Amino acid sequence: MALRMRLRGLLLVSAIWFLLALIPFITLLSLPDHPVEASFPQDRVLWYNDVWPPQAY
Repeated sequence: MALRMRLRGLLLVSAIWFLLALIPFITLLSLPDHPVEASFPQDRVLWYNDVWPPQAY
C-alpha cells in the first residue's frame, strides 16, 4: 500500500515536471515571426489585430 502511494506521488511529480518542461516550447511557438518588429507585447497585440502591421524593411 505504501509502495502504491509512493508510485502515485512519483507519477504526479513527474507529470508536473513534464508539463513545466513544455512551457518554453509553447512560448517559442507563440512568438511572432519577426520579434524585432514586434518587440513589445502591446505591439504584438496590435500586429495580430491588423491595427499596426510591422514595417517591411
